[in-house]
Amino acid sequence: MLIKVRGWVPPIVGALLLIFIFCNSNLPKEQESITPNSNDCGRIEIAFVCAGNKSTYDLFILLKSIMFNSKDLEMNLHFIVDQHSRLVITDILSSWHLQHIEYSFYSLDRFTHLVDWIPNNHYSGIYSLLKLTLPNILKIKKVLVIDLDVLVLGNINELWCHFQNFSQKQALGFVENQSDWYLGTLRLNYKPWKALNRGINSGVILMHLAKLRKFNWQFVWTHLTKYELSKIPLVSLADQDIFNTVLYKHPWLLYAIPCAWNIQFGSNFDPRYCFAQNKHNLKLIHLNSYVKFKFPPIIHERYPEVGYIIELLHNFYLSLDPYLFRSTIYNSIDFQKSSISTTVRFPLNCSVIVNNFKYQKILFSYFIGDSRNIPLFHSLTLCVHFSFNRWQAFFKIVKIFLGPIHASLWATPSEAETFSSFWNLMDFTRRRNNVVVHLMFKWGQVYPTNQMRNLAMTYVSTLYMYMSDVDFVPSSNLHQINVSSYLRMSKNSALIVPAFEISSIRVRPPSSKKYLLELLDKNNIRPFLSNVWPSGHNKTNFSRWYTANTIYQVEWSSNFEPYVILKRPFVKYDERFSGFGWNKVSHIMELHMLKINFWVLPDVFSIHLPHVSSDDITFYRKNKVYYSCSAMLKEVFTAQLCDKYGN
Repeated sequence: MLIKVRGWVPPIVGALLLIFIFCNSNLPKEQESITPNSNDCGRIEIAFVCAGNKSTYDLFILLKSIMFNSKDLEMNLHFIVDQHSRLVITDILSSWHLQHIEYSFYSLDRFTHLVDWIPNNHYSGIYSLLKLTLPNILKIKKVLVIDLDVLVLGNINELWCHFQNFSQKQALGFVENQSDWYLGTLRLNYKPWKALNRGINSGVILMHLAKLRKFNWQFVWTHLTKYELSKIPLVSLADQDIFNTVLYKHPWLLYAIPCAWNIQFGSNFDPRYCFAQNKHNLKLIHLNSYVKFKFPPIIHERYPEVGYIIELLHNFYLSLDPYLFRSTIYNSIDFQKSSISTTVRFPLNCSVIVNNFKYQKILFSYFIGDSRNIPLFHSLTLCVHFSFNRWQAFFKIVKIFLGPIHASLWATPSEAETFSSFWNLMDFTRRRNNVVVHLMFKWGQVYPTNQMRNLAMTYVSTLYMYMSDVDFVPSSNLHQINVSSYLRMSKNSALIVPAFEISSIRVRPPSSKKYLLELLDKNNIRPFLSNVWPSGHNKTNFSRWYTANTIYQVEWSSNFEPYVILKRPFVKYDERFSGFGWNKVSHIMELHMLKINFWVLPDVFSIHLPHVSSDDITFYRKNKVYYSCSAMLKEVFTAQLCDKYGN
């Protein structure tokens, strides 16, 4: 059965597509010696310098713009990265399954010594200078280099084919700089580096690496840079200043790329230079200013229609569903050959639920946060998962739990961008450097519950982990407990954090056990689901907890599903369980089969906050097929667990 992706497309995107299609059809194009349909230019090699958390998301949007306009082209992608960016890009590309794409990584730390001696006040720091070292880094013949603050609007093969127009001496292809910076007329008291006329912009480069190596490129640019630094103390536009100085001295190296392949919307943007002649034939737009796609205010003031169009284009590619670039959205599954069971035949109507885990979701690890902020090893990490409509509940957890947090967010690209905006608006979230949010792009209709849990705990670096749900707020002292001391008393154990629920949104969640007991006396709080699903948490033995001042052991029973603190190595959740039903029960059952002992912590707790029922819960309760399929999967899981552990 073919499952089609259903994604919300904002009305403005539909309007944008109509504008974009109209503007790029039946209109005169700039004449180029290589036609857009050239197929003999070889496999495309593209290089990116990517370092830091923000840069990886810019790269993701840029890649979507390339794939959207250059379908099925064979490409090799070369990433010059730090360790964090490599981790994130690997997750994206390994889960994206892009056809005809291969990729390689190169550690920038190995090459920074080649440029770190250059005084530089550009906002990109040392990273953009690394483009000068590509002939040293890449052992290939030629490469297209693209900055990350770019959107590609044309078929990238057209640009790549310009290599065929290079003369025997030409080795560097650039678009002319579209401001008067290098003419020295923009403001008083500044001295630009040498350039040919208006100079070039280095946001897009065709580099013939073999010719540059033969030209002794490393020596030439280094020698000229040192000479210019004796007269001008630093570079203002990073690598671009140095490229311009080299071309001033050796102009025969330069190949002029048509300006439509680098329309520059920087702070000094002037539409007369290129935009006016190519506004119906945009190939590539470049936001070469500090504010990037927020767009320089001066352009909004002088050319409001330009700013509006560029923001529409950026929002279009930002919100574009990444699953659309896979060659096959979903393959039919032979349920009789399914690895789920060799003895049970699931009804066809169960396919979406039971086989949801088989379709690999596209991931963006460290969407929020940084892998380089490593907490103390013996601390406790809280893990949580949520969909976009529960972002406010997640923010409540961030306010209360001050220890490290690893979360997974299930969202569309547009929802993810909105979440990021909310995060950056709040002081208490911006200040947190120990919170990480991993992104799983939304696909299908069933929430992948246990896949989300596993994603949240994948990169946990601490010794201890507490998996919660987003509708629970922990007691304010949870991050302060000494987990090591408890687990020394009870090895091979899981520590239960007792779960309660308040009776009304008017009741303020308790901040201490004393206040909780007062609410209990007033019937304003009760053990979680004690009135509808007592077997889920009753084994916690709440009556004993009320007076306990030390940990105590409890026995496992069927359907027991407490929230527990575990010590690494962490047992993964079975990803066959999606939506609502048995997803946590199955995990606790496996811990029991592993002979894990369950101990209840006496002085911490979590509180479930009232909320509207999720679609999955409603579906589970009202749809007999959903309920029966979930129950059948539990039976299969239980049988397999018994076979696995011999019990």
